[in-house]
Amino acid sequence: MPPWLGISRITTNRDSLYFHSAILITFDIAPKSEDRLGEAIVYTPHGINADDLKMLAMASPRISTLALLHGLHDIKLSVRQLNLGAHNALRAQRISGSRYWVSTHDEIKKAGGLVSRFLKRKIWTIEDVLQEEKKEAGGVAIEDPLAALRDIHFANLDSGESLLLE
Repeated sequence: MPPWLGISRITTNRDSLYFHSAILITFDIAPKSEDRLGEAIVYTPHGINADDLKMLAMASPRISTLALLHGLHDIKLSVRQLNLGAHNALRAQRISGSRYWVSTHDEIKKAGGLVSRFLKRKIWTIEDVLQEEKKEAGGVAIEDPLAALRDIHFANLDSGESLLLE
């Protein structure tokens, strides 16, 4: 592996199966500088508890998050949380400060057999979760809740589609 590339995992002891973990891919973008800086892509197909990303702010060398790959759909199998959904994704984006947010695992899958009876999916959009936040805050929110996300490039990619990160 080239010395400017790093790969690691972010896990938590709260998740015994490490289902809600992330792969962190880092790039050393100033290797010869005294003030080294890395950029990261955080890939979490099922979501990671947003608070677990706070460690990124304490990394040495410093890491800025280029992209967060985290889905919006809230998916449960009976009472077990499979995909953490939009509320967690929005918190994760805010904590990580990512410039790109790519939705993962949000395609509708056809479930069959016994599992399909216990699978529950709540489809969320960014607008939905911002409205929910406004309700939880007693109706008080900034005039345009999407304004805080204007600098974030959000993409929901279908199979075969791609996105160039700049």
